[in-house]
Amino acid sequence: MNWVETYGQIVLQRHEGSRQFASALLGSVRMLVQRWQQARAQDREVFRITQELAGRSDRQLADLGFSRAEIPAIARGIDRRN
Repeated sequence: MNWVETYGQIVLQRHEGSRQFASALLGSVRMLVQRWQQARAQDREVFRITQELAGRSDRQLADLGFSRAEIPAIARGIDRRN
């Protein structure tokens, strides 16, 4: 093997390592974006539920079995009564 072939092999090995790194990095970024999108969707749903319940009267909330102070926990799916 001459020096050109040796150098070519070294370049190919480095390129493969860079490609693997880029692929792993891209996978991590995709996962991060997916988690962020899921968190945003959950936040929007909590906001929607909070707004819906906040628009009810105290009497309507009492009929549902909770008070106005419990709205944030209920919107997040937390049951503090247990």
